[in-house]
Amino acid sequence: MRGIRESCCCPTFLMALAGPWICILGAVFVDKVVVQELTDFMWIGGDPYDDGKIQRVARVLGALGEGIKELEEFYSKVGSGEPGKDAQRFFPFIREFVREGQLVRISYKAYLVGKGVDGGMRPIFLARMEDGFGRD
Repeated sequence: MRGIRESCCCPTFLMALAGPWICILGAVFVDKVVVQELTDFMWIGGDPYDDGKIQRVARVLGALGEGIKELEEFYSKVGSGEPGKDAQRFFPFIREFVREGQLVRISYKAYLVGKGVDGGMRPIFLARMEDGFGRD
C-alpha cells in the first residue's frame, strides 16, 4: 500500500455506529490523519410515521453510495500509474479553477500558517498559479 499512500492523500469514508445511530465522516492521510464529520448522528431505528427522517437517511446513504463510486474510480486511476511521491498530496484537493473561461492550475509550495487545526489554527498555504504569469 506504500505506493498508493505516496501517490495520494488516501481519501476515505468512515461510518460510526452507536446502536441505532449512524454518523458519516470523511478522512484523508496527509502529514497526519485528518477526519471531518460529514453528518451528525442520525437515528436509523426507524419510525414508520416520520417520512422526513426516513427520506433524510435515504438521501445521505444514496449520497454515500455515489461518493463510494467516485472513490472507486479515483483509486482505479491511482493504482494504474507508477507509484511515486506526490508532494501535492499534503495540500488541499482543489488544484484548479476556471477564471474568465480559462482553466488555471494551482501548485502548492508550503504551509504559511499551521499544519492543522490544533489550537484553533487553520492552515494557510503558499501556492503558485500556473497561468503563464507564475504568481504566488
